[in-house]
Amino acid sequence: MNTADRTGRGADLMLAGPYTLTSHGGLVLCANSSGQPLGPSCTTAVWGSDIDIVVNNSLGEDALVDVLADWGDDGTWGGASAACGIGMIGSERVLENFVVPDGFSGPLSLLSPPDFTIVTGNKLVWFRFTITKTNLPQNWTGDGVYDFGEMEDYLLATGTTVSNVPQTGEARNGRMVVVVHDLAGRVVATLLDESRSHGRHVVTWEGRGDDGPLAAAGVYFARVISDGDTAVRRMVMLK
Repeated sequence: MNTADRTGRGADLMLAGPYTLTSHGGLVLCANSSGQPLGPSCTTAVWGSDIDIVVNNSLGEDALVDVLADWGDDGTWGGASAACGIGMIGSERVLENFVVPDGFSGPLSLLSPPDFTIVTGNKLVWFRFTITKTNLPQNWTGDGVYDFGEMEDYLLATGTTVSNVPQTGEARNGRMVVVVHDLAGRVVATLLDESRSHGRHVVTWEGRGDDGPLAAAGVYFARVISDGDTAVRRMVMLK
């Protein structure tokens, strides 16, 4: 497993586009990253649809995958649970000692790991992915050094906010357009159409069309055009 390294690549994370921090404290997308967010707060992140990662187990025996999420944004993975809506509980230990058979190579979703609750929305959250031979304790906080395996951190976005962040190594000015479309391709709302300087820009859709009323619940797509490049983000409107 790989995070966005010095080349800015985050190749093994297939779904949920990772970000990385520059040496000057700036924020950029890892190379080839879509920046796709996990989803809104108090919803379920589904492996294979919202998040996925390539795992290669060459340890010579079954391995264990653990995933931590810093929902509390306090720089620690305490493993604590937090209430998220009526009857929903989210934990910072989103995957615990999940077995990956010896010799397995492919997307983790093929092994059907349990889905997890997204506790916070519209923010960047640090995730820690670990594969090891060691059965980690229930109160594991992400610490430790293991003789066999890997540990990598990813900075992932949550929510349905559309963020425009340059790819690693890119920095440019230009016109930016953000338009929301329905499944039929019709324009629902134009969120932005103006010149912007390079860097991180956040555009939030409040769920209303250009004509004023709230849009119906369902799936929408945000089309982001920046200096000639186009990207599309899938969003789900819940009511």
